Amino acid sequence: MNCSRTLARLILRTTANV
Repeated sequence: MNCSRTLARLILRTTANV
């Protein structure tokens, strides 16, 4: 289970959207 990795990816995507 790579929840941490998935979360990091989501955060990165949100940051890129800014």
